[in-house]
Amino acid sequence: RKANMRSITDVVAMMVVRRLLSLHALCFTLSLSVNAFQSGSVLKNLSSPIRQRSSSPSCFVKAQPPSATLEATSSSDSSSSQSKNPVHLDAFKSTDHIHQSMVRMKSEDAEELLKQMWERYNESGDVLHVPTQATYTSVMTAWARSNQGKKAALRAEELLEEMEVKRKEFPHLSPNTAAVNAVLNAWSKSRVQVAADRCQVILQRMEDMCSERPELSPDTITFNTVIAALSRERGCERRAESLLDRMDRLNNDKTKRYRCAPDILSFNTVINCWAKSSERGAADRSEAILRHMEQRHESQATSVVPDAASYTTVIHAFSRNRDRSSPKRAEDVLSRMEESFRNGNKAARPNALSYNAIINVWAKSNNRNAAKRALEVLDLMKKLKSEEGRSDCRPDVFTYTSVIDAVAKQGTPEAAQHAESLLIEAEEVFKETGDVKMKPNVRTYTSVINAIARAKSNPERAENLLDRMQEMYKAGDNSVKPDVVSFNAVLNAWGWSNQRGKSQKAYDIYKKMVELYKCGNNRDAKPDIITCNSVLNACAFDTADNESERARIMDIVVETLEHFQAVAPQFGHPNHLTYGNVLLSIAKHMPMGELREKLAETTFWQCCKAGQMSAFVITQLEQAVTDETFSELMGPALTSKPGETLVFNLGKLPREWTRFAPKAGKKRDTRPSRKRNAPRVTRDGMR
Repeated sequence: RKANMRSITDVVAMMVVRRLLSLHALCFTLSLSVNAFQSGSVLKNLSSPIRQRSSSPSCFVKAQPPSATLEATSSSDSSSSQSKNPVHLDAFKSTDHIHQSMVRMKSEDAEELLKQMWERYNESGDVLHVPTQATYTSVMTAWARSNQGKKAALRAEELLEEMEVKRKEFPHLSPNTAAVNAVLNAWSKSRVQVAADRCQVILQRMEDMCSERPELSPDTITFNTVIAALSRERGCERRAESLLDRMDRLNNDKTKRYRCAPDILSFNTVINCWAKSSERGAADRSEAILRHMEQRHESQATSVVPDAASYTTVIHAFSRNRDRSSPKRAEDVLSRMEESFRNGNKAARPNALSYNAIINVWAKSNNRNAAKRALEVLDLMKKLKSEEGRSDCRPDVFTYTSVIDAVAKQGTPEAAQHAESLLIEAEEVFKETGDVKMKPNVRTYTSVINAIARAKSNPERAENLLDRMQEMYKAGDNSVKPDVVSFNAVLNAWGWSNQRGKSQKAYDIYKKMVELYKCGNNRDAKPDIITCNSVLNACAFDTADNESERARIMDIVVETLEHFQAVAPQFGHPNHLTYGNVLLSIAKHMPMGELREKLAETTFWQCCKAGQMSAFVITQLEQAVTDETFSELMGPALTSKPGETLVFNLGKLPREWTRFAPKAGKKRDTRPSRKRNAPRVTRDGMR
């Protein structure tokens, strides 16, 4: 009995010592922080209140900072102290502010405070100066928020290892779940290639050790942080979903005391992984997880219910899926979202992001009703914004830009006019309200230029709009700064039109882009391979009535190609479309003769050297040279005879000629044209 009493006394004494250690170390941190503040240090927000985390999840979810566990622990410790020792209540409130300020300060400054605490202990030998668990956790969290990538993650892990070493002498420094979560958060935010793998290794170690050390049991924040790390890497959607399933199994395992029930953040992160995935069927998988959430809630298996971010992210997934059924399925998700809101789920209330996502799905589809449906959704948003409590449905510039994209798909002069009227409407709303969310940007103006280009009727209007953008940019409006996409849209407007002299117009725009980029007035106007191909395409389909006009077109072709090759790789490298458009221009604008044959052969050998030989290039080569020359250049790859439908086998060409060119389809032969008597391409092995 005396032995038992002594053991109980020892435990109580140890608890008191730990509490005194925590209080003394944190108060010492307070004195250091005050001294640093008085000396002009960065600790200016020492006594600022703790920032509350928003409860409304974003469409694009992020891992919660591990400080959430720390705050909860500090709160519970403070409440227990209040009941036992009210004299220490204000002190614990102050120490909580200290740790919050350490988290917010620079990582180097936070670690300097930790270093000073150890120096004071080494000088005095007083254990009351030893840092606490919370001190280390705060410093590691500061590193996680420092945006220093791998350096921050490695330093946070070193601090965790330091705690593990020192716990032998100072048991109160034994790492807990909050400390490990801080390290996981640092790796998750580092965005290095091995971050996700490292997070999973640490998680596995926690699971292996938690049976002997329950304080290291993974919790919901632990799993969410690892899932967030996986979501930042491509091709990790299956691993993220597997981790979600693992959370559920471990939480339901009665033999283990895990507190890792999946929450709304867990599900939304995995849904977002699939929404961003390029894997076939990714949209189907994201919707399946959403349905699983709905079924779990309906069966009362959990209180977690899909929110607006859950539904909106699935709708975004369908915008990346080019299946014909995508618009209809996205509309079905929106209907379920609206029904859930009507049934009392306030978190599922559709907002502007939800309706913008639906418009975007229609805009990216080839459905003939895309423009009509996009305009209907826009009208619905205008109606909802006036209702009480639905101001979050107000259309913004993204709404108008997506609607313009949908309208542009019609490719008619009327559609181009409608797109311009939508732009004017957005400009007027911005002038009336001053709402920056309604201010048209470079993306909006470029969408209107694209609508004009698709109409194939009035390229001057597209160029005038580009000039207007440049004038606004010169006046100081950086949001409408024309970029290479804007210039390329104008090039398409000229190239797709039926106007004569479009080759010269396109070449003038190209030279202007080069000048703007080189002089530094607009670095975003830097030409790319699409720019080069657009100029060559305008030349290939230009109309000329005499030899001088044809000669000028060919001069533009040669000058454009030579300049692009001379500055390569600054603007990119010529591809198979580049050489194909050159050959097409030769076939259309040069008379048969030695010069034409020589120029075509030179282009052919340049294409072979670049590894860009494709079906498109071979088709244009056949039109540019004589049958004898074509047969000689193609060799055994040509299987048809003169006068017959062109048939050739790309697999019999040297591998160096085709190494960078697009490959023929696996399911059927690749046909350069659908017209009658079009050449047919075969490839050995159907690679």
